[in-house]
Amino acid sequence: MNCAKEKDIIRWFGNQASFSLPTCIRLDGFGHFDSHTIFVKVPTQEAIINLVNQLKSKFSSKLKSFKGHPPYFSNNLHITVARRTNIQQFNGAWLLYEKAGFQASFYATEMLLLRRPVFCTASNELQLIQNNYEEVAKFPFEGKSNFGIQTLLPIN
Repeated sequence: MNCAKEKDIIRWFGNQASFSLPTCIRLDGFGHFDSHTIFVKVPTQEAIINLVNQLKSKFSSKLKSFKGHPPYFSNNLHITVARRTNIQQFNGAWLLYEKAGFQASFYATEMLLLRRPVFCTASNELQLIQNNYEEVAKFPFEGKSNFGIQTLLPIN
């Protein structure tokens, strides 16, 4: 992606985040994907889903796939506890987590934009660094109004 396009995306993400309010995120219990990932459940949070959908509608057609890794905007809210476990690790851990009760909450006051870094191989091909992400920018949730400010004009 070229730098001008990246700056436009960063600016637009910041603009979208500035209209969002900080929101309370609830955590409630554990779940799993197949037999390899255990996560904390995040019950549907309308404010976050709305923001994800806005970003998705604006950018899904503008972002490019990179070697079979298309841009991904998830509506499946969760916090990963363990991933890429083998079957024995998963079964042992899930015995503990599936019976464990867990509830908590926190305020989300900002959004992070992350990207997977790439490197250039000896044969001049770009390769994705699979398990690493780098922070591109932080965007505070400011709750700005998207309506113009009305002013009063003196009447003579």
